[in-house]
Amino acid sequence: MGDLFFKLLTQPMINTLAFLYHIIPDLGVGIILLTLIIKVILFPLNWKSIKAQKEMKNIQEKVNDIKARVTDKEKQAVEVMNLYKQEKVNPFSSCLPLVLQLVMLIALINALNGFMVGHIKVSGIVYQIKDTFYPFISNIVGTFNFNYIAFGFLDLTKKATDNLQSITGIAGVLLAVIAGVAQFFQTKMMTPVTTPSNSNPTDKESQLTGALNKQMLYIFPALTIWMGLSFVIGITLYWVVSTIFSIVQQVIILDMHNKSSNKPKSDNTPTPDKKIIEIEKSN
Repeated sequence: MGDLFFKLLTQPMINTLAFLYHIIPDLGVGIILLTLIIKVILFPLNWKSIKAQKEMKNIQEKVNDIKARVTDKEKQAVEVMNLYKQEKVNPFSSCLPLVLQLVMLIALINALNGFMVGHIKVSGIVYQIKDTFYPFISNIVGTFNFNYIAFGFLDLTKKATDNLQSITGIAGVLLAVIAGVAQFFQTKMMTPVTTPSNSNPTDKESQLTGALNKQMLYIFPALTIWMGLSFVIGITLYWVVSTIFSIVQQVIILDMHNKSSNKPKSDNTPTPDKKIIEIEKSN
């Protein structure tokens, strides 16, 4: 299973990054370009996932109203499911895209980590990065050594906490904080809003969900900052670019979804004014 995962996902990413480095000999730029390529490939999945989350967010107030109005759990569940059918919303439609994105994320982190340390472990066997290149990639890039100093000053193989007084350490901390802030805005964009009008003080489930949403809004960014400080800076750089580009994608998708939702329906139902005119003509 590990070999299959490596050959289908991790190895192609390693070879793509090597090719990008050959074109632009800066590993930091290569990481940014690889991240954007992966995001473009995953755009259809992001579209489905974000659209599903937006639809769930839009009907959250109606769901809360049902929970406030109906106390019986069975009847409550039936009405909520009827609401989903009426609004044509599938509460589980965003799960598969998220799982696939998580798999791609793991593969990409493995590829980047392999580049940072110069080797990668697959099913208990350690391979040098150059030994994972496809033959045609080896012919293109030849034999060369990677320069792990990105943008002329940032050592991608170091952690921010290795030397906080160095330029690399300061830049690593800034990248981790930027990743956390970006994660906060990304999470906030899709967090359902609970207002006094749609909240039910007697519904413990709604109260618990609202409390968890608020906690996740701050826990995810804090976790992102901690991970950014724990990983080598090359992976933190990826995390920043990935999160910022995800926000851009999210804004574009939500804007397109809102425009399509607000588009007037083209039906042949006569308006009240048209009905009056037709009656006058008939008379």
